[in-house]
Amino acid sequence: MLSEDQYGRKELLLNEMAKQDGEANYEKQSYTKAIKSFTQALRHVPDDVAALVGRSRCYSRLRKFRRAADDVDMALHIDAVDKASLERADCWASIAFPPR
Repeated sequence: MLSEDQYGRKELLLNEMAKQDGEANYEKQSYTKAIKSFTQALRHVPDDVAALVGRSRCYSRLRKFRRAADDVDMALHIDAVDKASLERADCWASIAFPPR
């Protein structure tokens, strides 16, 4: 859980706004813009698992599977959550068996 004690209210607010922008761009299939937003969120809160997983999904959509796997691996290092595990499996499957 992200804490105000650890990051401060302003950083958490900026992080949340950037993640919302990232999700909106993802939904519009503007994956490059979404990556920029999730990266901005991570500048404010570097250990935000949701931002890492969100950015990983974008990289996967752009077929940048190594970058996607790196983000999910980092998320799993921070907090081994089921969603990140599934994303990780998808990334590594895409690397091993890329769609034609």
